[in-house]
Amino acid sequence: MNGIHESLKSLAMPIGSLLPLKDNPRRGDVDAIASSYKEFGQVKPIVVADNGDGRYVIIAGNHQFMAAKSLGWDSIACTVLEGDEKR
Repeated sequence: MNGIHESLKSLAMPIGSLLPLKDNPRRGDVDAIASSYKEFGQVKPIVVADNGDGRYVIIAGNHQFMAAKSLGWDSIACTVLEGDEKR
């Protein structure tokens, strides 16, 4: 399952079910993250919230998502945030 660390494999979700956060204000170094993923794999999950249509919006980890996508991964480990969008 791609480069997801063994301890996170049960959290894997299809990349195609994830949506980047619109107007994400953060800037990250996707190439550096991809390089780290190549060497160490994914060792911490990204955080997503249910979009209500079978997809999930990325709350934290947009650059990790982009790095995994650039490496051709088909899934990435995610933690699903519970609660409504106002919280």
